Amino acid sequence: MFYFLIIIINFVDIKKILQLLNIMKFYQKFNFIPKIFYLLFFFTASILIYPNLSSSNTNGSVGGKTGSPNDNISCLQCHNATSGNNANIYSDIPSDGYLPNETYTISANINQNGINKFGFEITSEEANLSSEKVGTFTIINNETKYTNNNQAITHTPLGSLASDSQTWTMQWQAPSEGTGNIIFYGAFIAANSDGTSAGDKIHFATLNINEKITNTSNDLNQKDEIIFNSKMNIIEIKRKSKTSIYNIKGEKILETNKQIINLLNLKEGIYIIKSGNNTKKIKR
Repeated sequence: MFYFLIIIINFVDIKKILQLLNIMKFYQKFNFIPKIFYLLFFFTASILIYPNLSSSNTNGSVGGKTGSPNDNISCLQCHNATSGNNANIYSDIPSDGYLPNETYTISANINQNGINKFGFEITSEEANLSSEKVGTFTIINNETKYTNNNQAITHTPLGSLASDSQTWTMQWQAPSEGTGNIIFYGAFIAANSDGTSAGDKIHFATLNINEKITNTSNDLNQKDEIIFNSKMNIIEIKRKSKTSIYNIKGEKILETNKQIINLLNLKEGIYIIKSGNNTKKIKR
């Protein structure tokens, strides 16, 4: 029975397990406690020891552990390790932002000396109050795989093995036009495989990207129900209806029935214009 329990909690420090076994065998030898209490004590002590340990999941994250607003929880739920700051996310997305539906290369990197086992999970979400998952990831090698219903990428057993640093690469297709700013969230684990949390660290990283906005100096396309004149900073609504203006966070900042709307009082930034069934994103 004792060996069965050891197999179940094999992630516990073996030295501490042996110490507990020796103590309990001593008491049992003199019939100080019944066997049932022996088992209960052993199991309880193992649980108490567990929070001091950390082990990297070679098969990858179960998903939803990036610490993003949508995931809400991170890999700290499973790994009791200290914090590090040597991870980053980078891409080939231009500095002026992504183009809708275009495909880009995303890389996630972690560095920690003396480490031979790494893991990660990365996801992408809207940079607003809703924080919906956006974009489409694509696997391009055998070091990564999908997780969290294909809304995130994590490592495979092959991708977890490296010395001092590891970089994972994947492709990501940008979402449709009008999605707005996006944030990539990544959680990383660096483990030295000694069976304890000593020397292990949890790293977090983010990457903020904008949607590329292209404005014409005087867009008077008659088919467009919402016309933005970037030189004069005014909006013309072709059909009279209630018009609402939102900032990039999704907060409504103006509502009017006017067909000519002056934007000079608004701060520079990206805004969403909604009028009737029409929506347009502009850069003030």
